[in-house]
Formats: sequence, C-alpha cells, structure tokens
Amino acid sequence: GAAQDRGIALQTPPTDAVSCVAVGMAMLKEQPKEALTYFQKAADLDPQLRSAQRNIAHVLGDRLGEDEQALQVIDRLVRDHGGLADDYISRAVYHARLGHIAAATTDVQQALQEEPTAKILFQAACVYALLTDEDSDANVIAVGLLGRAVQQEPRWLAVALRDPDLKSIRGSNGFRELMRAASTIRRSVYAGMKQLDTPRSMSTPDQPDRTEASSAIE
Repeated sequence: GAAQDRGIALQTPPTDAVSCVAVGMAMLKEQPKEALTYFQKAADLDPQLRSAQRNIAHVLGDRLGEDEQALQVIDRLVRDHGGLADDYISRAVYHARLGHIAAATTDVQQALQEEPTAKILFQAACVYALLTDEDSDANVIAVGLLGRAVQQEPRWLAVALRDPDLKSIRGSNGFRELMRAASTIRRSVYAGMKQLDTPRSMSTPDQPDRTEASSAIE
C-alpha cells in the first residue's frame, strides 16, 4: 500500500534531486508538507529540474492553499527556464484564483495555442469557472472548454464532478446539459461494446435456387 511505498522510499535517504522528487511523490497524498520539503531539497540540488519546481507549486497552491506563493514559483519557472503549456495553464489557474483576470486569460490562450490537449482544456475550463464573478461570459466559455475536454477524453467527466475550481458552474444549465449528454454517450458506448462482446451465432445467407438463378441469367 501507500504506507509501504513511503517506507521503502525512506529506507535510504535520497541524495540526488530525482530521488528527492520520487520520495516527495510517495508522501504527497497523505503528508503534503513533508513532501514539500523533499521537492524543495530537489530544487536546491538541481535548480534546472522542472518536476521539482512544478511539484513545489502544486503543493503550495493545490494542497496548502498558498496560491500567491505557488504563482511566484511558476513565474520563476517560466522566467528562468521558458514556459511550456503546462506551466502557462498552471499559472493561469493561480492567477484566476487570485482574481487576476487579464493575466489568467492571457496564459490560457498561450497554453491552448501550444498544446490543446484534454488536460489543458480541462484546466482552461477551471480558469474560466473561477472568473464567473468577474466575467459574464466566463460560465459559457468554461462549459464549452469542459465539453471539448470530455469529448477528447471522457475520463475528465468524473473529475469535473469533484474539482473545486468548477464549483461555480456545476449548478448551471449548460453544465447539467453537458453531463446528461456525456452520460448518454457513455451508456450508448457501454451498451454497444457489451453487445459486441456477446457471442452470437453466425447465420449463413440463404443461397438462391440454382434453377431460378439459371433462369434469371437466361
């Protein structure tokens, strides 16, 4: 189990950056503060290791509620190492939580331009859902982005039902319609695949009477 994994990871104290990140990941779910110390140690050992910086930001923003500090970490990552789509969309989420509308939407556009994957689309939906109090169109945009994410990868449907960043749109008509449509598609796919997997007897097409066939040719 997870406790056993953590125990194994800690049997030998990590001395390199990659191992520190691995130990931090093993501890992340149940001991985020302790995990943070390992991610920070990894960053100290190797300032170029992106996974260390990104995990520091994740713990601060998504586990400890320190969005301002998380934003500072991602800002440095983008400034010092060049931003990837994951960095821009993470920074957009932190900006949105802090009410920085212009910065959040700019980062969303950059991320979507570089890599419009289901994960990026889902996080972009989270950004706009966080901006519904400041932007009258944000609700519609968030539902649209979420729909595109679910269309690409249906697994994001389950995540959407529990992600706190989407709380503001879960009661909207658009969100409910999207959930109904996605559920209908999922049931149809399940029924079709179940039927496909059911053994069926293969019938042989009726053969025409030879005399009738000869007569038809004549």
